[in-house]
Amino acid sequence: MSVILASPGMLGRIMGGATSLLNPINDIVSYAVPKAGPYFSGTWEVNSSENLAVDNVILLDERRLIVKEIDELVKAVGLGGDVALYTGQKCSYASFGGDYSFTRPVIQVPFEHLHRNQDLGAFGDQQNETALAADTWRYTDSETRFLILRELTQIKTNDSFLKLIARVVMISAAVLFKMAPMTWPISLALFGAALLIHFLIDRIVNGRSDALALNSLIKVSKSPEEACSVALNVLKKEQQQNLYHKGQGRIANLLIDKQGDERFNFLSPSLSKRIERLEKATIELAVL
Repeated sequence: MSVILASPGMLGRIMGGATSLLNPINDIVSYAVPKAGPYFSGTWEVNSSENLAVDNVILLDERRLIVKEIDELVKAVGLGGDVALYTGQKCSYASFGGDYSFTRPVIQVPFEHLHRNQDLGAFGDQQNETALAADTWRYTDSETRFLILRELTQIKTNDSFLKLIARVVMISAAVLFKMAPMTWPISLALFGAALLIHFLIDRIVNGRSDALALNSLIKVSKSPEEACSVALNVLKKEQQQNLYHKGQGRIANLLIDKQGDERFNFLSPSLSKRIERLEKATIELAVL
């Protein structure tokens, strides 16, 4: 039986490939100047009164209502300053920046969650709540608050800064290897440790986000029980969406299991595990 050892050349390609996958330059710039993040994804600022793209699709009264909602959620999380809100037709939920950014942090929210079509109202107007609660693909105001709070808590915990340090270490290890190939054991050890730290930060933060968002949601809800019900409904909708996608083809069937969990998502706990944790929290609140 022969053992094949990885050559320094192969290690260089692996390290370079992993670093490029993490897209470090965009991530570093997006943390230092959070507005760069939405710029890369082509979204618009909702807060800005000069943004014609927003003026044409979101009425002024609706925009004021949305911005007011965001300000209240920022206070509920306990962030010191304000947060810029960006949206776009094809964007996903995301957050950029933290305590050490040069400008204010940014959150990105899908347009259809702020301005619903089919006359279902804008975020914050508390309309059509019953119909939205029963809709697998749309969210009530309270459910949208929970999704936004998940992003705001990540700004609060400043995990992006810790991941940024890990990325810088990975880049440094790759540069060291390029400049001095004989140092490949040290470069590989540094790169591997930074990559592991990056993975663990993602895993831990994603594991805590539901609980942190729930604690903040309780502050803006009528009761803790209502907040728990809202958070659970969001995760169950995500589960239903995954199960729908599972039936759309062989690849989706491979990626999603029969419980609606993503088989190869190692950066966060499974949806079923997250639902189980929230159900446990609901029971504990009922006992109290």
